[in-house]
Amino acid sequence: MPAGGGIGGDAVDEGGGGGVRGIWAGIVRRREVLLSGAARRISGTGIVGVLTVANPPNACAPLEAADAKESNYPFFVLIERGECNFVSKVQYAQDAGYAAAIVYDNEDSHELVKMSGNGFSIDIPAVFVSKEAGFVLSQFVNDKDARLYMLPALETSAWSVLAVSSISLLTLSAILSTFLFVRRQRLRRANLRLLQEPTGLSNDEIKALPIVAFNQKDVASPESCAICLEEYAFGDKLRILPCKHRFHVPCIDNWLNRRPFCPICKREAFSTSIEVSSDNAPLLSSISWQLGSTLPLLVSPGAASGRAAESSSAGESSL
Repeated sequence: MPAGGGIGGDAVDEGGGGGVRGIWAGIVRRREVLLSGAARRISGTGIVGVLTVANPPNACAPLEAADAKESNYPFFVLIERGECNFVSKVQYAQDAGYAAAIVYDNEDSHELVKMSGNGFSIDIPAVFVSKEAGFVLSQFVNDKDARLYMLPALETSAWSVLAVSSISLLTLSAILSTFLFVRRQRLRRANLRLLQEPTGLSNDEIKALPIVAFNQKDVASPESCAICLEEYAFGDKLRILPCKHRFHVPCIDNWLNRRPFCPICKREAFSTSIEVSSDNAPLLSSISWQLGSTLPLLVSPGAASGRAAESSSAGESSL
């Protein structure tokens, strides 16, 4: 049989012999045989031994003891099912000094087998395997290089399943709660930042700010927009803020939609009055800047003198 192969069988002992369900035997590397489960509990990591066949094969009578001089390992006995109950076979194996008993089925059946008998006096492990598994095991009888390992069966109880399920559920709940809590805190901080940020100007307030066309003759050196960092070209439309800083119309409009202050000096971008300098006033004079008005931003000296002459002539004519 190839290394690592497995053969399965089922058995139940109703007489207290420690029935086993889901027994399997497998041939592993180095011609070692692995058996899981036993009639009696196996402590520690299990037991190891060599296999010999029962004499008589069905172990319904006292068995011949194995020669301990042939091996330094304890002996396991391979017994055929039939003619007497399971407990009697194992009892004879124990009386003959065997360390464990392996009973194999004498029929090609995979149905659940029920064994009866009183096994309170049995102290050695015992397992029941299928006929096919017994045939495979018989190939290793009296083989000095073959070793059998009998391991304790893995037992699961309702309490262990419930405990594992509860721990898994609590762990999942804790992870989910932590995720939701962190997400809620992040959303809360984001909302606080949005509330703390100033709101921009409305479209009507932005449109109320004056627009002029750029003329290179008005400035001594080239100017650039502080937002897009591009130099002004002749004829570019610039929007002027109350602080006298000017920017490209699309650039400053987009800025003012989100922030109500100048991107350079941080002064409020919307005001009902503008302070302008005048050569005729001692220092500064304030003129009212009504929304929607079309007052000129700059007045040339020639225009001012012309208006003064017109007003004086009008006064003389009235006299």
